[in-house]
Amino acid sequence: MKVKQLDVKSKEIKNIDVSDAIFNGSVNKDLITQYVYIHNKRRALGTRKTKNRGEVAGGGRKPWRQKGTGRARHGSIRSPLWVGGGHAHAITPNPDARIRMPKKMRNAALVSALSFLGKNDKLHFVDGLTLESPKTKDLIEMLKTAGVDNAKVLLVTLEKDRVIEKSAANLTNVNVVEARLLNAYDVLAGGELVFVGKAYELLEGQVS
Repeated sequence: MKVKQLDVKSKEIKNIDVSDAIFNGSVNKDLITQYVYIHNKRRALGTRKTKNRGEVAGGGRKPWRQKGTGRARHGSIRSPLWVGGGHAHAITPNPDARIRMPKKMRNAALVSALSFLGKNDKLHFVDGLTLESPKTKDLIEMLKTAGVDNAKVLLVTLEKDRVIEKSAANLTNVNVVEARLLNAYDVLAGGELVFVGKAYELLEGQVS
């Protein structure tokens, strides 16, 4: 399909061809929901771990005989009741962090998310968004030219661009991501999605 690409420096507009199936296809809301659920589960990796009474070293024999000592009966010095014993309800890493969605499903969720934004006029294609040195003011002016300066924005770049990243570092409403790292969660949480230069072509080749 034909879309408009704005040059933020010369302010010229040209028509470019983008994949209709990717940017204006059907939206599978169930698949998107499943992806977001798994994405959030995997974010909570959980590296904390404490030992229960079966994992603590020692305590193989009974500390004293059952009867006749006048003391409370105990079977192991590694009981949670003892100092140095195991935890009664030991903390274990998040088991859901291991679940994964197949690549084809991840790509399908990304396409659905892009199509959802496309149908809601939240996709933008710009060119000329280049900076010689990190300067937040210049980036704001370019976003203003693109008409997205007052919105939450996700800039999708062709490759890692440290100048743009540093320019956007002080802007709480602007995030930057490489096209190859874009996922359905970023698309839905990013607000207005702005493809910089040929970033959309890399994405098309990646998900098709």
